[in-house]
Amino acid sequence: MANVKVNTITYNDFVSSYHNVQIPDYQRPYRWDKVKVNDLLDDLEEFFIDKPVYGLDYYIGSILLFHNKKENCYEIIDGQQRLTTLNLIAYILTNNLQNGQNLHYNNHLSFYYIRENYEFLKKKKELLHTLDKKAFFNKLVFTLIVSYDEDQSFAF
Repeated sequence: MANVKVNTITYNDFVSSYHNVQIPDYQRPYRWDKVKVNDLLDDLEEFFIDKPVYGLDYYIGSILLFHNKKENCYEIIDGQQRLTTLNLIAYILTNNLQNGQNLHYNNHLSFYYIRENYEFLKKKKELLHTLDKKAFFNKLVFTLIVSYDEDQSFAF
């Protein structure tokens, strides 16, 4: 087996294919503020609503996971901020947590920003529903890097 797997994947495919995704204790807290979340929403609105291009996906960066076989999970090494924000958006749209995304937070800063961004995103519900009608989660594309070697994960 290769020590690393790299491919592109949509957000919806990621959520349905990678279960038991966790934030390891050593990760920094979730810190995206309302300005950062609003910047993402502005980009999504422009891309999917204001200036849509048929058949074009929205590239949202990379996600780096370590496949921890011992714990039978995928640990997020990079991409926690984006995944947390997208999971908040999905929660507002569906009123459900994303299946398999066991994102546990152990820092008061994470709780603060999650609560702040949740309240902010609730006020943007109309925009979120418009984006949802455009099936934007199927068009959000990541570069997904999955490492099967813990030391290699940190080298990235």
